[in-house]
Amino acid sequence: MSKQPSITQHIEAALFVSSSPISPAELAKKLHLQKEDVQLALGELKKTLHDRGICLVKSSHGYELAVIPQLRDTIAPFTGDSAPILSQSSLEVLTIIAYEGPCTKSIIDDIRGTPSDNSLRALLSRDLATQIKPRGDEEGMRYELTSFAWRSLGITGRDALPPKPRTKNRGSYAS
Repeated sequence: MSKQPSITQHIEAALFVSSSPISPAELAKKLHLQKEDVQLALGELKKTLHDRGICLVKSSHGYELAVIPQLRDTIAPFTGDSAPILSQSSLEVLTIIAYEGPCTKSIIDDIRGTPSDNSLRALLSRDLATQIKPRGDEEGMRYELTSFAWRSLGITGRDALPPKPRTKNRGSYAS
């Protein structure tokens, strides 16, 4: 008699076949589970994947499985992936969104002290940032990094970022 798959295994399988991040609420709904059980299983999955070739990546859109950053060069011949080339200003905007996101263009411009239109367009066109429509009383479109951006940065999510860069007066994040 074979053992029944665990909740963690069900979640791992769902994340494995998904082409985009899945929120805990969506996992709970589609797998007919309680949200608390999904959260516990995601934590267990993260521990299980420690020291493996894949990791659990968290973004504002949910969770997904990804190859660990240290193996990017190993898998490149199989995927054809290469890191996007960005200008200094686009890297600066990417960093601001990583630390402050989701945030509006006015917040990004305020931190940089200069307009960010071209950099935002570059990030959006390379699938490194996404726009989030305002809800309720929120003003303006907000920007957030995509799961592709987090994977490209080799970071599993905002909680894995190094300490926020110090600035003199909310100025540039660039070094």
